[in-house]
Amino acid sequence: MTDNAYHLAQLSISHARAPLDTPLMQGFVTQLKDINALAERSPGFVWRLQTSEGDATGIRGFDDPLMLLNMSLWESVDSLRRFVYQSGHGVPFRNAAEWFHRLDGPTTALWWVPKGYIPTLADGLARLRHIQRHGPTPVAFGFRDRFVPEILPLDADYDAAVPDQSSGAERSPLVARCEGEVVGFHRDLERWLRGDVDDAAAAVARFRSSFAADSVLIAPSGRVETAASLSERLSRARGAFPDIRVWTDQFATVWETEDVALVKYREWRSFLGETTGRMSSVLFRNEPAAPGGVTWDHMHETWLEGHGPSEQPIGPSRVTAELSRLQEKDLA
Repeated sequence: MTDNAYHLAQLSISHARAPLDTPLMQGFVTQLKDINALAERSPGFVWRLQTSEGDATGIRGFDDPLMLLNMSLWESVDSLRRFVYQSGHGVPFRNAAEWFHRLDGPTTALWWVPKGYIPTLADGLARLRHIQRHGPTPVAFGFRDRFVPEILPLDADYDAAVPDQSSGAERSPLVARCEGEVVGFHRDLERWLRGDVDDAAAAVARFRSSFAADSVLIAPSGRVETAASLSERLSRARGAFPDIRVWTDQFATVWETEDVALVKYREWRSFLGETTGRMSSVLFRNEPAAPGGVTWDHMHETWLEGHGPSEQPIGPSRVTAELSRLQEKDLA
């Protein structure tokens, strides 16, 4: 597959300072028709979400009526980027603070869809929740992130890969801490491998205090790692993979008691165009003194079928395959 077989989907949100029919918002409203027309004339434009009135201001994705959204399809990231930052859209875009509140966290989600597919609003909102919760991954990313379309093809199991933030309300406090630890650890792991950690001593201290002294990891290769040996190998890997991406999905509880929880999730690593995936199961133990409120006691990882390092790379290259082989040899 090539990029030509895919389109880029986009969903963005904004929080208006007042209803659209008030004087404060007229500067935005009067430009909206021209902005939409400019989008449709722009090179690479494919489709946009709209009502019979020709815009998306009447489409609700949130309980708050002042939360506005827009959704579109483009031929590439570059074509959308040119429209957003280099066309006439840039003027009202730069004046957005006059009409919209500043929102914390990501307000835009980008993702790849097969050419000819029109994503639903529910899908777009789920993608936005995903990037807000997990950061940029192939499920949803931003303008600063590049993921090739082949990394995460759509399939019947996609809904399970996009967790809803509301699902956490059904989980026990222990399991919620476990999920937070999984997400936070892999976010920190990515930063460590990319060399984006300034205080190495603090990062190493947090890692060591998060794992039980007698914890064990069974890697996909079958190698058994202790907390000490894993800490040593991670210390050597700081900054060794400047372009790596690490993320998780499909977190689920297998079993739990008052102080212990067994969970599972999928872990993905993308490096130089190749993506590997593993199913991880972890036995966590409640530990208030640990940074995340739990300690990693026992971990078992297995390659996902079709996503091990010996499989055909997504972007075939002898150099990529060799680098990926070395990556997995050092980090598996």
